[in-house]
Amino acid sequence: RTFVEAISRGLKRGQADFSVVVRQLLCCINFRPEWSLDVVQTALASRELGVVGVDIASGEHHFSIDAIHQLHRAAMDVAHAGGLPITVHAGEDGTAENVAKAVDVYHARRIGHGYHLLDDQAIYKRLMAARVHIECCPTSSLLTKSFVKDEGDGKSGWENHPIARFVRDGMSVSLSTDDPKVFDIDYKHEVALAVHKIGLTSAEVRQCTLNALDAAFADEATREAVRAKLSSYVWPHEREARLTKAKRRAAVLGVVLVGVAALGLMLTRTRLASRRS
Repeated sequence: RTFVEAISRGLKRGQADFSVVVRQLLCCINFRPEWSLDVVQTALASRELGVVGVDIASGEHHFSIDAIHQLHRAAMDVAHAGGLPITVHAGEDGTAENVAKAVDVYHARRIGHGYHLLDDQAIYKRLMAARVHIECCPTSSLLTKSFVKDEGDGKSGWENHPIARFVRDGMSVSLSTDDPKVFDIDYKHEVALAVHKIGLTSAEVRQCTLNALDAAFADEATREAVRAKLSSYVWPHEREARLTKAKRRAAVLGVVLVGVAALGLMLTRTRLASRRS
């Protein structure tokens, strides 16, 4: 808890200095299941410091190695009983069944990566209907080889990224960075990649952002405060629509002005002709 307190003090200053909202997840580690219960208990005791949930990361062996699995499962049961939201890395280099176990056994409401969900359509459709949220990280998925870009179809490969399918199927999905410092990227980089290479539209990126907000481990007041900020942002597709509308108005006004000018010229000519006659 001492470490959580120290981190929380820094985050509190950062929120004040940069007008952002930050909450913490405490992370359990795949091959360190003996730490998991302590992590969960620390999280439960640190809610007033901005800790809002727990995660299991750094590999998926805990789904299949029973000795590891049982300790993680016991810790997640404690978190769930205490009302602490859970996210689990699953379906990155593991199977769709791992994603199902994360939800059904570990009580996860969000899934880190989840790309291999597409390998099992029954699980995929069930979790999509349940509005389980998928956190997608394009650059990370390429560098960890959980997504293979070159499919040999003559295209760039990025358009085959699972997030494109998730978005168009209506899955609750969002864009994220995974490890910005490790991969030397930021959120803007991932958005640009999603738009210019994967082929998502501005409207689809906006929906991903709203999905992330809906799935955030935050109280409703915090969620609504962030939603209010988002509502004031003009997305590129909205800006383009406004420009198009303005151009149409300008074109109509131009036609009207030309018509008025032509009518004025005709009236002037008529008056001159009348005077001459």
